[in-house]
Amino acid sequence: MAKQPFLSKDYVAFALIKAKSKIFNENFVTQSELNQFILFMQKEFNKRNLGVVITHTLYIGNFNVNSVISITDKCYIDLNRLPDEIYNILTDESLILQFFILYETKRLELLNKLEY
Repeated sequence: MAKQPFLSKDYVAFALIKAKSKIFNENFVTQSELNQFILFMQKEFNKRNLGVVITHTLYIGNFNVNSVISITDKCYIDLNRLPDEIYNILTDESLILQFFILYETKRLELLNKLEY
């Protein structure tokens, strides 16, 4: 069991934005991307029996929330403060790449259905 049963959505959003910045050179995420990433990570926590539940609220002091979500200059999030098991999952490059492949595949399937 993890040392903390609740994981702030802030940490998940922060991890996703950092990963997206590294992979795509984009410093933002959409609400849709974040929601899908939360579901993906929650399934991973459940699969590993960590007893972690991701909360549903972003702290506005950490993020700019408009049409996209980005990190503010005043963001205090430090992933290193998380328990090792959670940190390792949120920063696992292979797992994050798997998420992006699944997410983009779903988007492509949707576009293919809309083709004329």
